[in-house]
Amino acid sequence: MRRILSACAVLLLMASPAQADVFEYHNPDYDFSVTFPDDWRQMNVTGNDRFRVQPMHGKDDAQCYMNVKRDGRLTIYSEKYMQTANALFLDDSFWKSEVLADHLNYEVMSFYAPAGLGPAYATSLQWVWRKVDNPKLVAQTTEINPVGLTPMADIEVTTVIAPGSKVMQAISTAAIYGENRYRFTCQAESEHFGGWRPVFSDIFDSIKLKQKYFLPTGYYRNFLK
Repeated sequence: MRRILSACAVLLLMASPAQADVFEYHNPDYDFSVTFPDDWRQMNVTGNDRFRVQPMHGKDDAQCYMNVKRDGRLTIYSEKYMQTANALFLDDSFWKSEVLADHLNYEVMSFYAPAGLGPAYATSLQWVWRKVDNPKLVAQTTEINPVGLTPMADIEVTTVIAPGSKVMQAISTAAIYGENRYRFTCQAESEHFGGWRPVFSDIFDSIKLKQKYFLPTGYYRNFLK
């Protein structure tokens, strides 16, 4: 355990500096590390989620997680093209098909391109959606209110609504870096999201990805080490 001082406006969150005791998590299989407050705890992960944490008390449904998939599509590009390449591959169609499709009644608040995740160029999305604990299936149209995104086609889908649902808010950043595609997300109940901004900002700011680009002409191993 150690003390750190982390201060920045991560992905336009505009959070204030914060000082806290933290734990550091390192994943050698997917080459990333992240620090989180010592009053948070790690949770079990499934699928492509490699890391997930939430406050000990579980307040406001706050949590952060890292999703990683193998994706070597950009390894042929040199670092100077990575900003453009990430913007092309992680555009609105990526967010709509890979992320938003799993969220009920989502509404996009902000879309950032370029953004950053550790040393990687990225794109980022902030949105709200409705979370249901006791779902009841009904037919309902999914809508998107885009800022910088192309609207989805109007289609009738089967979704879920129920009494007692809550509105959630999230910010997520995705980057293809080396042979992996990383997506880091922090979320909480929408009405309390502002209160979690400083913590989320510090966690985002702590993310480190193993250096992959050493020479200006491409993605190569550093033979000079």
